[in-house]
Amino acid sequence: MKQLLKQRNALCLIHLNSLTMCMSKVMVLRYMIFLNLCFIFIKSIFLNFRLSLMKRVDNAY
Repeated sequence: MKQLLKQRNALCLIHLNSLTMCMSKVMVLRYMIFLNLCFIFIKSIFLNFRLSLMKRVDNAY
């Protein structure tokens, strides 16, 4: 009987570990996507800023 309980506990632990691994993978993926979105956002703002600066410089001359 004790052996069965031990085995079940071990299985539960393994299941929990795999679950946490999956969760951490999902979290990492979400984090990566979030970072990429932030990067794209900042890049687009920077590009727009540069374009507006170039236009101003062109108008100045």
